[in-house]
Amino acid sequence: MPALARCALLCLIPSVALMAADNDAPPASMTEYWSPVPSIVEAKPGQAPSDAIVLFDGSSLDTWELASAESGPAPWDIVGDAMVVPPHAEPKVGRDIRTKQKFGDVQLHIEWRSPAKIVGHGQGRGNSGIFFMDRYEVQILDNHDNPTYVNGQVGSIYKQQPPC
Repeated sequence: MPALARCALLCLIPSVALMAADNDAPPASMTEYWSPVPSIVEAKPGQAPSDAIVLFDGSSLDTWELASAESGPAPWDIVGDAMVVPPHAEPKVGRDIRTKQKFGDVQLHIEWRSPAKIVGHGQGRGNSGIFFMDRYEVQILDNHDNPTYVNGQVGSIYKQQPPC
């Protein structure tokens, strides 16, 4: 048998084997499901996506509470359209707040401002964070022209994973 014919015959054998395996597979309809149909998410410029839960709209802290054993309303101030930790808040008592609503999987979108007056350096400069499941902190830090360890920079999972 000429070499070209042998090559063609050998190339056909795997195709035949694949076709036989496909005949044993269940019909495609047995592996497809059609509901629930995901909703369409609209996103207009300058607005939150249509499926977003807005936790702060610049005017109210109603969705927030004090994150301590005593609980109670969030003691932060609203200055302009921003949430601000009051300068008189006691560390770990009046500074930490949490959402009233509990969440599982999330897609997080945050906006924050660095301080107008730059004071401090490293982790002592505009430092905050968002905690998930009372365990993981997404770091918020003014680290522009402010060297610090990479797993403590803004966007990191604090001391676990540098920002991507």
